[in-house]
Amino acid sequence: MPRDRVRGSFSFKVCMVYPIENAAPALLSPDNQKLLDHWIALRGSEPLPRRSHFDPMAIPAFLPYTVMLEPTAPGVALIRTFGSELVRRLGLDPTGENLLTLYPPDESADIASYWEQLVSEKLVGASQTQWSTTSGYQVTSENLWLPFLGDDGTITRVLGSIREITEEMAPTEDLGGSVSNAHRASHRGCYRF
Repeated sequence: MPRDRVRGSFSFKVCMVYPIENAAPALLSPDNQKLLDHWIALRGSEPLPRRSHFDPMAIPAFLPYTVMLEPTAPGVALIRTFGSELVRRLGLDPTGENLLTLYPPDESADIASYWEQLVSEKLVGASQTQWSTTSGYQVTSENLWLPFLGDDGTITRVLGSIREITEEMAPTEDLGGSVSNAHRASHRGCYRF
């Protein structure tokens, strides 16, 4: 049963706590694995890399499939950048919006609790999501969430990478401008390593 949590002046419901694995995620997308390896190299001997150490121009081939999020409060993940291929697939550009409000109401509380756990506990996230295009084509994406620390030691950015792990959709296919075409993730994982 959900319970209320209060942090500062914000109140939100926690619907689910995901178990934390003390290992790196086993990723299916080779590109997500390369991005994770880059993140690991950036952190060096630290638990997490600093945002100031991240240079998007070091990963130009990955940028069309990435989203940069800024956690500003519990339940808020502002979209700072949204990759061009993701914009094309989704059919809209949600830059500037709260990612967590783009999901259907029946999933938003679960997504918000997952996000809050990743940010508050400084975890890497990996999940798989099934999507349906407007023509009924089914595609599965692997979603990788990589946190970055600000100068104050809190998470100030989360780099997301969304890669298709089933056969890629045809270039003419898109998701019809709606995140509601995403079905509940088949697996969400939290990782500390």
